[in-house]
Amino acid sequence: MIKRLGKRSFGENADSPSGSRKLCFMGSLADNKNGSKRFKPAHTLISAGTLGPANRGRLLQALYDIGPSSRVDLARVTGASRATIGGIVQPLIDQGILVEGEVVPADRAGGKPATKLWFSKEAKPICAVLLMHDRVRTCLVSLEGEIYAQHHAGLAKGPTDASDAFRIVSACVEETIASAHVPVLGIGVPACIDQDTRALLVGDRWFGQGRGQRNFAVVYIGESLDAALYVDGHLYRGTAGEAGKIGHTIVQLNGQMCQCGRRGCWETIATLRWLRNEAQARGLPRPGSLNAGRLVSLAENGIKGAKKLLQEYAFNISVGLANLQQLTAPNCIILHGDVVRGGKSMLDPIEARFQELTVNLADEEITLALGDSEDVAGLRGAAGLVLCELLNFII
Repeated sequence: MIKRLGKRSFGENADSPSGSRKLCFMGSLADNKNGSKRFKPAHTLISAGTLGPANRGRLLQALYDIGPSSRVDLARVTGASRATIGGIVQPLIDQGILVEGEVVPADRAGGKPATKLWFSKEAKPICAVLLMHDRVRTCLVSLEGEIYAQHHAGLAKGPTDASDAFRIVSACVEETIASAHVPVLGIGVPACIDQDTRALLVGDRWFGQGRGQRNFAVVYIGESLDAALYVDGHLYRGTAGEAGKIGHTIVQLNGQMCQCGRRGCWETIATLRWLRNEAQARGLPRPGSLNAGRLVSLAENGIKGAKKLLQEYAFNISVGLANLQQLTAPNCIILHGDVVRGGKSMLDPIEARFQELTVNLADEEITLALGDSEDVAGLRGAAGLVLCELLNFII
């Protein structure tokens, strides 16, 4: 066998119909400047200089997914040897990123007791910035996802000078960093780095209900409707970053006119704009400031028309969620935005109608869950973006 293989040239493949026995490569042909073809591999190799940081990132990522773990656990999950794990872990302990904690007793076969590793509470925190149209909020986020040292400031409506807004944001950031008493790992601003819904997904991936999931979706429901998808362990952005425009999927043929110029978009029946317009038409109190939290309160207090509107709002939301599940099958959808204010009383009717509208032939568990409050989710998302960038996490 060795001799027979040795006689083949490097480019041979026995499956070639022409008998030329050329080896098939995964990749594509790209045009050179002179018009000739140049092979372009599908995946580039990891250079020696980036191999160490990449392995460190994958180990820390595994730790986020499975929780406090011993070196033996990490070796089993990552497929690396214990010696390799030890070589990665020790510098992280020396740098104060990881700390040894609970001792795991030895099994019956004997051996040394193991200690579980987790992120040190003394590790450098991340400064997260949530930049909105009317205010800025900053905080420190620990590597465990704990939020503290929060500061906020208002932004003037329609600022004429960008330097004024920059000064306010900078002052807020400086206040937060000053309260850390240690250097920060980095500063994350989701509004400037990535689409907001994707930042929410990143926060859920590392600190929320998406931790350890291979597939899940995040849907933001509020003034607008947007989604972000995590598919087979990666954030899916689509061509030119256009994935996630779920608010403009058609749910009503010849329905209401949408702001995009088309009729029947999901946004026309499942946003705060629709809810407030319906509340005004039905005579509910203070319709202009109505949100899911207030609607639930009105329904529970027996205000006429509130319960029916709550049921309709829940149904309208469930229609788009069911379409998302049937098309992409994430099996876990985390809701953010206004619906979070409604709590379980908002989620339950959404989930009931969602289950009616979905076909689950595989009989798998499909979960709808509420995310963190809007500010907390956004700040954790900003911190998650920094983790991806600085610790070589794959997202």
